[in-house]
Amino acid sequence: MTEQGWAVSPVTAAVPGTYCLRCASALQMLEWFVRCIECGVTVEDEAAAEGSGWRFYPDELGQLQAHCALCVLNRP
Repeated sequence: MTEQGWAVSPVTAAVPGTYCLRCASALQMLEWFVRCIECGVTVEDEAAAEGSGWRFYPDELGQLQAHCALCVLNRP
């Protein structure tokens, strides 16, 4: 958790408090883009990524990593 950082949600938010970035991401508190782990192309959010053929595969640590549609087609 200390390596990834923290997100602070204001008291007026739906889920107020301080969360590690992994939990904040899971709670969809953060508005950020999705970047392909292979080629670096980005899209606005996970819904847009999945809607355009992106897939999320676990890495060697079990964490899901985004792969754009083109890189998915080129996966072995």
